[in-house]
Amino acid sequence: QGDTIKVATYTLTEAVGINEITNNNLVRINQTLVSNELNASFNFEHAANTTASIINLNGATLQNINLDNTSNGNEVINVSDLAAGMYILSVKHGNTVANARFVKQ
Repeated sequence: QGDTIKVATYTLTEAVGINEITNNNLVRINQTLVSNELNASFNFEHAANTTASIINLNGATLQNINLDNTSNGNEVINVSDLAAGMYILSVKHGNTVANARFVKQ
């Protein structure tokens, strides 16, 4: 009786993940499937106090790594103690936070 039903269809042309939507890929993981070591690189414009955290999908921080006062570099992080599953590497650089996801085998 005068009601209108509208239907919309959306098509995604690309998969969107954590790497694609956070901070212009300031943090990169060289491989997303890891067993014992996570190789990460980061590139920020200016030096600042930098820390990295490994976070599970429930939001719990499992590991913190102090990267000192830096702007860029490569870091090898031991993840052998983590259970198999998906995790987030979160790098806090001054007031900027950049995230990248990885899967532990």
